[in-house]
Amino acid sequence: MGLFNVQICIPQIVASLASPVIVMVIGSIANIFVIAAVTMVLAAGAVWILRDIRD
Repeated sequence: MGLFNVQICIPQIVASLASPVIVMVIGSIANIFVIAAVTMVLAAGAVWILRDIRD
């Protein structure tokens, strides 16, 4: 149960507490979704590249 709290619950609590600051810095919630989409595409590309190197 302790590992669950460290890996799942604590990052969610930190993100919820930091979200107002992030919105003030970025400007709007829509921009956060754009940044999230770009980072997910970059992560998918990184996984695709790393998988090809291992094969």
